[in-house]
Amino acid sequence: MKRLLFSFCFLLIISNTMIFAQTAGKSPAENSDLSFEYRKFFAAGNIADKTSVIRTAYSSRLICDELYVDALEFVIDNAVLLKNEMFMPELASACVRAATLITLDRTQLNHLLIQVFNAWDNSSVRVALAETFAVVGAENQTVIKLMNDFGLELAKNSSDTDGSLVSAVINCLLAFQKDSSFDVLFAFASNPACSEEQVALCINGINLLTDTLRSNVAKVLRNGTYSERLLALKIILENKKNSDFFRAEIAEIALSGAIIYTGDSFGTREDFIALKMDALRELRRVSWTRSGNLITLVFEAASEEYAEGNLSEKNFVEIIQAERELAALNAGEVLSAYLGSLNQLTESGIPQSKTVVLAVINALGSLGDKTAFDNLLYTLYTPYDQEIVDASRDALASLKW
Repeated sequence: MKRLLFSFCFLLIISNTMIFAQTAGKSPAENSDLSFEYRKFFAAGNIADKTSVIRTAYSSRLICDELYVDALEFVIDNAVLLKNEMFMPELASACVRAATLITLDRTQLNHLLIQVFNAWDNSSVRVALAETFAVVGAENQTVIKLMNDFGLELAKNSSDTDGSLVSAVINCLLAFQKDSSFDVLFAFASNPACSEEQVALCINGINLLTDTLRSNVAKVLRNGTYSERLLALKIILENKKNSDFFRAEIAEIALSGAIIYTGDSFGTREDFIALKMDALRELRRVSWTRSGNLITLVFEAASEEYAEGNLSEKNFVEIIQAERELAALNAGEVLSAYLGSLNQLTESGIPQSKTVVLAVINALGSLGDKTAFDNLLYTLYTPYDQEIVDASRDALASLKW
């Protein structure tokens, strides 16, 4: 009976709110008596009633700082005692969302919201906090640090069940658009539990952090796992707004960390090779000759990987072609020496890949370095396929004297 009477009286207040707004031509926020009635009903009601009062005031856009501050202080003061009570998380969430209507100084308001955050670890309440911080906390350094720290912890430990909270935190950080959020957004983008939509949001957000993007991505490319480096490289290469110069610079940094596989501590060999080849292809695409010396180091390491069966013929041929296209000053000598080793193996009765031998010979012919003369000539007297012999004659004819 008491609950029915409370509801009836509160419905009258709601009706008065609507009538006042329509007949007076003013916002309900201008009626201090009405605000007082809301506060009174909030104080007198049970948890469900309090929730109804806050939701109604919020949906009516009632500006009543006292009501909303009272509500926030209530959920802070009673978090320990009542957090497991039915409807209490709903009340806390409603109070937090209504806080966007508070006209107090933002520092005071954010201080209250941080207290709510520290008092409540409920997922739905923290979703509401993330949404509200996105509106009122973007310039508050304490809030930004709080959400970055929480986001990083969430990104490292989240599962599929955290989907709504993850999305809320990501959107909050996107609203902040602060360089300090790079690590958090990247951690979410790297988390396989995040959805494609969440990953796309993170990548878009990362691309907006232009002031520190190069240094942050370079840090990942030097210290991250191979899968993290792959993602960092992908972020830069797939953003068509980035200049070829910037993309090539990043690809060069990525390739410099993918010369020699350093073991499982940094990730799988598959990711290592994918990183190597993606970076190499970008350098070839933009004809980044500045990386010539680096390509030679990659070639020398790749020749060993190929011999050990850890690199495919297709990928090795691409690296040989890159050595020709982005040639360092000693590229001819390096390729010629490698051809010499292939000749010796073939002469010893160990057959070599026709595709690889042809790639090396064609590269030497294109470079025209006369230091390759002896090894090219030697192929004519080595038991190779006729196609290789013909290619060697053409390469010899192309040498520059």
